Amino acid sequence: MSRLQMDSFYQKLNDLESALNEAETISDPHDSCKILSPRFFGGKFPIPVSKEARYKQVGLSSAPSSSSARGI
Repeated sequence: MSRLQMDSFYQKLNDLESALNEAETISDPHDSCKILSPRFFGGKFPIPVSKEARYKQVGLSSAPSSSSARGI
């Protein structure tokens, strides 16, 4: 590698480390992965569903409620 290539590679590693440190501080995996996916890992890196979307999916569940299960 030339000096310029080494400097570029080193900078990319520093950028990745900074993004990983930032992603680690975020509690929602969706938001953490949004930091990493497009820039560092591309479109093949899966981004999980956000917390809000998970709660909305639970609200739309077809499972019977506790009152209907008891026949009330």
